[in-house]
Amino acid sequence: MAEPSWADLLGIALTLVGFGWTLRQIYSARKSINRMSLNYLLAVAPQFKQIEADLDLAVEDGDRKQARVALVSFNYLASEISAILKRDNTASTNELSEKLRTAAHQAHTTKTSLMNNPTSDLAVTTKRIRQDVGQLAAEVLATVENIKLEAFK
Repeated sequence: MAEPSWADLLGIALTLVGFGWTLRQIYSARKSINRMSLNYLLAVAPQFKQIEADLDLAVEDGDRKQARVALVSFNYLASEISAILKRDNTASTNELSEKLRTAAHQAHTTKTSLMNNPTSDLAVTTKRIRQDVGQLAAEVLATVENIKLEAFK
């Protein structure tokens, strides 16, 4: 077997440097994505409180249309945040992600029920989801604060 030439050794060294640089770029990109996700969560998490208020007001006013709009908004936001939290892949965020996914489905089911049963009692039909929206709003805000604290340690 022939001894490797200096060109072979240089090629191997450059390959290793290039591989290291690629790994650093991947790490940097992943860090940027995580920071973008955190910034997005910080921006949209307070919307849960607004949706909770909108849904409560719709029930107080007996406004079925506004209740459906709030439920659709909650469904979308809960599904979106659930997916982001799932990527964090910790026990606490996975648990909250699952709760959000379940509540999003419940919001959809409640909205469908309101549409299919136009004479049903709005307060009764939305009671469970209204409780869940309030509880999840608090949990999402607390979780986002914890993620923020961890990110800036």
